[in-house]
This record gives sequence, C-alpha cells and structure tokens, in this order.
Amino acid sequence: MGDRCSCSIDITGIMSAQNAPLLAQALVDAYVEGYGHQAKSDKVLKAVLSGESHFNFDEVNYAQMPDSLSQACDDLNLSYVWHNDSGDEYGQGDVYMDSRTGKAASYNLVDGNICLTLDQFEQEGVFEEAKKWEAFARERGFFIYASNHELLAAEAAGKLPEGYINLLGDINIAA
Repeated sequence: MGDRCSCSIDITGIMSAQNAPLLAQALVDAYVEGYGHQAKSDKVLKAVLSGESHFNFDEVNYAQMPDSLSQACDDLNLSYVWHNDSGDEYGQGDVYMDSRTGKAASYNLVDGNICLTLDQFEQEGVFEEAKKWEAFARERGFFIYASNHELLAAEAAGKLPEGYINLLGDINIAA
C-alpha cells in the first residue's frame, strides 16, 4: 500500500439508461463511498439513473483513478474531472478528460486552483490552455435518457450538456 488520499469524480455527458449499470458497476469497483455496504450496487445505480454526477472515493492509492473507471467513462463517451486531495508525497491535482475532443490534461492545484510554474508561464499558450481546462471543470451536465423521444425532447428544450449529443452516434429514432 502506498500513499492514499481522498478523490472525487465529476462526470459530464449524455448516457442511455441502458448503459447506467456499466457506469454504476465501474463506480462500485472503484470503491465509491457514501452508499453503504449492503446493496451498494443498487444504490449507486439509482444515483446514476437519477443523474448524480459527483462521486467521492476514500483511501485511493497514490490518487490514481482506477483504469476500469476511466475505461467505462471513455467507452460511454463521458467527460470527467478526477480530483485528488493532497497526499503525503504529492499535492492536490486534477485530471481532465473531454470526450468531445478526445483531449486530456492534468494540473497540480493550490487551494483548488490550477497552479503553473514560472517555466510554464514562459511557454507559449500554456496559460491559455490552463484557463480552458479551468472553464471545462466548471461545466456541468449529466443527462440520462430512457428513450429517443425523451432525448429529442430534452434537446429541443435545451436541457442537454453542450456538444455531447454528437457523441451518441447513430441512434434509431422512431417517428
């Protein structure tokens, strides 16, 4: 066992309700906290189906997001911010993954804010890129849909997180 800390994930995107068990199981496998020991899978699944997008994890080894959780998010075209608190050997940090662009980044944090070194400030475009990721981290929106009709109604009403509907691929829309 190595250095451990508390972590959290904030998920953004659009997901079919039929895929909710995949995400819920990945969260359970990553030892999501706060859902009790009995029927944990059912409680996490209910949270996902209700649109919960923030989950906490305690005692994460070296603040590393479990591969199974990042793979589930990638497979479901969900963006995320994985946040870690300070450990004994490292400070706060965020890992950002934007499924709309396929780009990822990670930054150290001080008091919850992205921290750049003086050398990074001298590199062209680094400050602007950090500002983009900071804005990305503030974006929220996790929409679970049970039918194409529900999805299209939400899109017409402007209730979907921006830029994610294109990630759903070809959907069979009934007339």
